[in-house]
Amino acid sequence: MARARNIKPGFFLNEYLGTCDPLEALLFEGLWLLADRDGRLEFRPLRIKAQIFPYRDLSAQVITGFVRNLSINGFIVLYEVDGNQYIEVCGFLEHQNPHKNEKPSDIPPPPAKTTGCKESSNYVTSSDIIGTAPADSLNPSLLNPSSLNPESSGAKKSAPTARGTRLPADWTLPEDWKAIAKTIRPEWPDHHVQRVADGFRDYWIAKTGSGASKADWLATWRNWCRNDKTQVTGSFNGQHPNSFSGNSGKGNNRSGGSAFDKVLNEINAARQRDNREPMGHHDPTVRPQVDQQLWGGSGPDGGVGSVIEGDYTRDD
Repeated sequence: MARARNIKPGFFLNEYLGTCDPLEALLFEGLWLLADRDGRLEFRPLRIKAQIFPYRDLSAQVITGFVRNLSINGFIVLYEVDGNQYIEVCGFLEHQNPHKNEKPSDIPPPPAKTTGCKESSNYVTSSDIIGTAPADSLNPSLLNPSSLNPESSGAKKSAPTARGTRLPADWTLPEDWKAIAKTIRPEWPDHHVQRVADGFRDYWIAKTGSGASKADWLATWRNWCRNDKTQVTGSFNGQHPNSFSGNSGKGNNRSGGSAFDKVLNEINAARQRDNREPMGHHDPTVRPQVDQQLWGGSGPDGGVGSVIEGDYTRDD
C-alpha cells in the first residue's frame, strides 16, 4: 500500500538526480511511497512499475535498470535474503516521519555486511523524531486527488456569515446616518432626507420573509440612498412646487393664484406694453421664462429669490 511521505527541497539540488533520466528520479520518489515504516520493500519490477508508472509503457527491464543505477549511486540498497530480493531506501528513518500507527516492517533488514548508502544526506534534511507526532503517512486525504483542491481539503474555513436582524419597529433616523445620506446625495435638503428615511422604515418594517432581515442595516441604508429616485420637493407658501407646472390656472390673465400664474401675468403685462401677444400656460417658451424670474436663473435646486416679493419662500 502506498503511503504519504515527505519530500525536501534538497532533492532537486542533488547533481545525480538532477541529471539522470527524469523517470529514474521519479521512480526514486515513488519508492519512498511503497516502502514500509523502515524504508523497505520487495524488489518486484512489474509490481513497482504498476504502482508508480501505471500509464507509462515501461518494461520490467527498464525498471530494473533504474533501480540498479540508484543502488550504484548510493540512494538505495538492493539486497537478497533467502532467495528474495528487497530494497531499502538509504537514510529513510533519518528523513521521514512515519505515522505512529503504521505497522512494523515484516521485511528482513539487509545483511550486516551489506553497504552502499552514501547519498542520502545530499538530497534531504533531518526531520522530527520518528513516530513522535501523528505524521501524514496514514492520512487518507493526502492519498485522495481531491485533496489538491483547497475547498475540499482541511484548509481553514472562513468564519460563518453573521445572522441578519429585522429593522426595529421604533427605528428613527440616527444623526450619523443622516450625515451619510447627505454625503451620498448632497442635493438632498434635510426634510427630503427625513422623507426618504420614513419610506425606508415603512418598507422594511412591512416587508416579510427572509429578505426582511439584514446583517448590516447601515450598508442597506447607504444603498437605499444611492438608489432612491424620489423627487426632491420643498414648500412655497404651503404650495407644493409641482404646482408650478403651468397647469394650475385657466386663462392667461388670472390675478392671484399660484406663483406661476402671478409671474406669467407680469410677463404678459410687459408683453402687452410692447404690443406683443400674451403667452398661455401651454406655450413652449413660457416655462423657461417663468423659471428665470422665479429662480433667478439658477433653477429650482439653487434659486434663492423671486421678482415677486413675499409670494413664495423656500423652507430648505
